[in-house]
Amino acid sequence: IKEIEALAKSGNPGAAKAISKFMGNRQTAVKIAAIRAVGSLKDKKYFGKLNGMIKSADKEPPVLAAVCLAIGEYGSKGSLKVLVGVAKKWMPKDPEVCSAAATAIGNIPDRQAVDELIKLMDLTFPQAGANSGTISTEMRDRYAASRPAILKSLQTLTGWDFQDAEPWRALWEKEQKSWKPGKANADTTKLKKWSDPGYGFVIDKPGDKWVFDRSETYKDYRIYMSRRTEDALQAYVFVWAARNASGMSAANKANEWMDSYR
Repeated sequence: IKEIEALAKSGNPGAAKAISKFMGNRQTAVKIAAIRAVGSLKDKKYFGKLNGMIKSADKEPPVLAAVCLAIGEYGSKGSLKVLVGVAKKWMPKDPEVCSAAATAIGNIPDRQAVDELIKLMDLTFPQAGANSGTISTEMRDRYAASRPAILKSLQTLTGWDFQDAEPWRALWEKEQKSWKPGKANADTTKLKKWSDPGYGFVIDKPGDKWVFDRSETYKDYRIYMSRRTEDALQAYVFVWAARNASGMSAANKANEWMDSYR
């Protein structure tokens, strides 16, 4: 495995060919290392071979996950259909495989990729049908386990950040025609007004000493704002998108969160 990894980083023009010989190795760990290494080299000669491994790896979930990640390295729209199929099939069976497929889709800078990821996001909130009875906690947890990878891919492609499926659908309906891949979030510390198009509220900063913050520290909050003097925290306010609000209308959510913020 160390030799495979070293060869992949060597810059040798024959590296992909040499490594590809180990993609069918009997040892799973060696096979996975070779698949991931070939993907990292992005040699077009092996794109078709990797796609062809999807069916053969179906009985080996860890290998299938590696194949998906390797395919994703190419960022090709040609692999979108097969990756979406893997994600849907494995979401209720193995979150690791579904997450790998979702991560791979996040590397495809295409409008359809965003559309499919939003549909996958929606599936992570399973609802019991009228004739299907209740959904077990175990099954709900299995669906939810794929959500972080789907969310990360959506954030990567759009620069937006929502925890629920509803605002993703609502905003995408408005913005998909003007969407451009890789559009980054604005620097929230420079904003004087926070406008949240997904959840529907707009907040004005009460003064220059207040700062909006969406950094890693406060990413779990819908929005966080603090007032500091010489690095000392004097006050803070936040809106937290509560899970129990999932059944509320967009307007009611916006009103409730604005009230919380005030």
